[in-house]
Parts: sequence; C-alpha cells; structure tokens
Amino acid sequence: MAREQLIDFHVNGRMYKLYRMPPVEACTFGMELAGALLPSVSAVISNGNASVASIIESLGKSGLDIATLNKAIVKARPFLTFEDGSRGDNAAMFNKWFTEHPEDLYSVSLLSVWHSVADFMPPLLRTVVESYRSSVAKASQSTSQTGSV
Repeated sequence: MAREQLIDFHVNGRMYKLYRMPPVEACTFGMELAGALLPSVSAVISNGNASVASIIESLGKSGLDIATLNKAIVKARPFLTFEDGSRGDNAAMFNKWFTEHPEDLYSVSLLSVWHSVADFMPPLLRTVVESYRSSVAKASQSTSQTGSV
C-alpha cells in the first residue's frame, strides 16, 4: 500500500513530510495521546503565555504523562520523511539527520505527533495548539527580522 502524504511542515527552514497513519493505528494512537494531553490543556490555556519555556513549565506542572508522550513520538517517527528523502523509520538515517540538525529534533518530533492526530482531537485542543504555533511563527519572524541588526 502506498503511503498517503498528510502534510508538509517547516522547522528552521527545513521541510519535513508526514504521511498518514492507517486509521486503525491513528485511532489507538489518538486515544493514547489524548489521555496524556487532555489533562494538560487547562494548564496551557490558563498560563496565557506562548513562550516555549512557559508552555513546558505549564505542562510539567499539569502532570503530563511524559512516558506516553515519548511512546507517541516513537510511534509517529515511521511516518516522517526528511528534506533529503530519508525516512524516520530508518534509525541510522534518523540519528544522522538529527545529529546534523539537533535544533529541529524536539519541534519535529512534537509536530509529527500533533499532525498525526490533529483531525481526531477536540476542537479546543486544536485551537490551543494552532494559537501556539501561530505565536511561535510570529516570534520567529520577529526575531529573524531584528536579529540581522
């Protein structure tokens, strides 16, 4: 069965492609992830600050199930393809890519998980994540514009 592309996304100017999980896997994956993330949503919403540090702090205080999130990252990896065409399901290529681009590792890992299940998540959670992504993108543009001074 051919892989169906889900989305292209960019991190630090590099393009990543994510392919669709089969629905049976996506359903189980989404339920596991929802169990890990939903208790954390109110902490992120109540924080109101979109900085990465403040969101990580909010998630930590909320009791985010890191073990479940880590399993989700590993489960999403086979559906990821890097800009050079190598795939995330090849451990050697995965390690090589992120050894060369370590600044992308966490963002790509978390975005891969999110995009894999976003269609299955409640609208409120999608809104929170998209608001965060928008804030980060604006901050990144602002930094790149002022960083050249």
